[in-house]
Amino acid sequence: GKKFVGDLGADGTITWQETGQVFNSPSAWATHCKRLVNPAKKSGCGWASVRYKGQKLDQYKAAWLRQHQPNAPPPAEESLASEGEEEEMPEEEEEEVTREGRVPVPEPAAARKPEEKSKKQQCKSLGRCAPTDHGPPGKRLESKPRLPVRYCTLGTRDSARNPQTLVEVTTFGAVNKFQPFNVAISSNVLLLLDFHSHLTRSEVVGYLGGRWDTNTQLLTVLRAFPCRTRLGDAEAA
Repeated sequence: GKKFVGDLGADGTITWQETGQVFNSPSAWATHCKRLVNPAKKSGCGWASVRYKGQKLDQYKAAWLRQHQPNAPPPAEESLASEGEEEEMPEEEEEEVTREGRVPVPEPAAARKPEEKSKKQQCKSLGRCAPTDHGPPGKRLESKPRLPVRYCTLGTRDSARNPQTLVEVTTFGAVNKFQPFNVAISSNVLLLLDFHSHLTRSEVVGYLGGRWDTNTQLLTVLRAFPCRTRLGDAEAA
């Protein structure tokens, strides 16, 4: 099959050597390359197609999950293959996408230091969590930090999965799916969310209200209702 080679940056981005185009994730890189070879082929999140130092990224991902999330389901159950991704073609038939690191990276891109990766990804979520927050005496707060996970690692929903799992923001195009609707958020809501999240160092929760336009498939968020009880308060949440 055809082989594509890119340069791995220190921030995890991938630069295609042939054109200099920069991709922000393995999914975007793999999807782009596969469409060049076969536009009709469906592709998943790309972790099983991109190689780093000769090893597929999903192997790095599985090793990282085993190390940092010992109670997580086996990688085979989390794969997006069950959500529409075609089965992997034989090695000699499938186009191969590889990444070459030209900058010193202490660890593979898929297994960067969890504390650095967590800090960057938590900034993308509405809630902000920090296990060092101390509440009133007599109340036990959760002390285990919750790391955001990639959408492609979720797999199918089941009762065993924590409904409060933080999921990293991604585009529908990155997982080869159609955008079902768009979301618009009022600046007043964003200001209130930002203010609420700065009142405590633990994760905050609340409700959002607005309207849904059936014709344009647009969800407009106009109101925010912060909750005074924190998610980290195990007794009152």
